[in-house]
Amino acid sequence: MEEDVIHLKISCQTLRERALLEFLYGTGCRIGEVEKLNIEDLNWENCSAIVNGKKGKAKRSLLHHGA
Repeated sequence: MEEDVIHLKISCQTLRERALLEFLYGTGCRIGEVEKLNIEDLNWENCSAIVNGKKGKAKRSLLHHGA
């Protein structure tokens, strides 16, 4: 698993791709959930994001380092 993540990180061609990978991996969010995020959904002070999950249910995802 860790080896797969390393290969994904190496394959990122832009900082934007790397940031998206880090966010997806760090939060455990699905691509569709991240796609719907707005800047207002991010809380930089407590390193979290409010994510609208399945069936419109909002959930708080913590941003973890280490992708």
